[in-house]
Amino acid sequence: MTNYDTRWVSLSTESSYGGGANGSVRYCEADDESFNGRYDLVDRSDMTYYAQSKSKIGKEYSDGSVNWAMQADDWLGQILLALFGTDTEAPDKTHTFTEAGTLPSHTLVVQRETKRHTFTGMVLDRFSVGASLNEYVMCSADFVGKAESAIVGSGSGATFSTLDAAHFTGVTVQFEDAAASTLVKSVSMEWSLNRDTDNSCGLGNSTYIRAPAHQRRELSGTIEFNQAIYSTSVNEPDYDNLVVTNDIIPGSTSAVTDGDIVATFSDGTNSLAVTAYKVVYETPETSVSGRDAQTMSVSFKGLYDGTANALSRAVLVNQQATAYS
Repeated sequence: MTNYDTRWVSLSTESSYGGGANGSVRYCEADDESFNGRYDLVDRSDMTYYAQSKSKIGKEYSDGSVNWAMQADDWLGQILLALFGTDTEAPDKTHTFTEAGTLPSHTLVVQRETKRHTFTGMVLDRFSVGASLNEYVMCSADFVGKAESAIVGSGSGATFSTLDAAHFTGVTVQFEDAAASTLVKSVSMEWSLNRDTDNSCGLGNSTYIRAPAHQRRELSGTIEFNQAIYSTSVNEPDYDNLVVTNDIIPGSTSAVTDGDIVATFSDGTNSLAVTAYKVVYETPETSVSGRDAQTMSVSFKGLYDGTANALSRAVLVNQQATAYS
């Protein structure tokens, strides 16, 4: 019978792109993963034959995603470093991740029962975090990287965090420096780095020779409220302002003290707080059906804020006493 105990995903930083693991190994209690080595086929068709007669392997690369319930552990810390670039650790084990520095590359290892798959030169391309009523907080990350390395036998020694994952009772959402909203039913935020994989190759090489450059950084998200909001006396974005007066950017055009949206995910002791400094709201959606309660959902996009000189930040509080690198 298949041994389901030998399934895990790990990641470690590289000192040079594609050079293999150099930093500490971080393990993830993943729900699922989809990492695979891939290649493009280069076809040759000519007038000699009535069907294609030649083909070569073109670009070789790897990509995939991993999904997990959010724990404030070293895996999450490393993922945040891959997204933001710089971690500044305070003496109280508070890690502030800012959009600065060079984004690292990683060696990612996937253990699948009897075989271990290794992917080098993996860089983060997308990260998302979301929470819904009566659910665990869930995270997802996409990576792209070099061609898959040789497959080897299964390994051992994986160690995992003993923390429980954050869930809905430890989630708060604040708008424009106000108190936590009591009307939010679900929230999701997603960052995309739009990696340029086409220009990471060069003549004489079949796979990436440099880390795929991140292009325009994007932040988007969706918030669902447990009722339609029409009153401007509350702190949440309201239907009237967004649809009638087209007040799509809340507050002023520069960052308020803490940001337009701050979402905090906690397990009671450890926490992750993500801040969107300046957002623009899309058209809210609300409707009724039968005797179901009326709800409202609104999507948003993050904007670069000239006062904060950033799009977003993340603050992780956990048990790690040194900065992630």
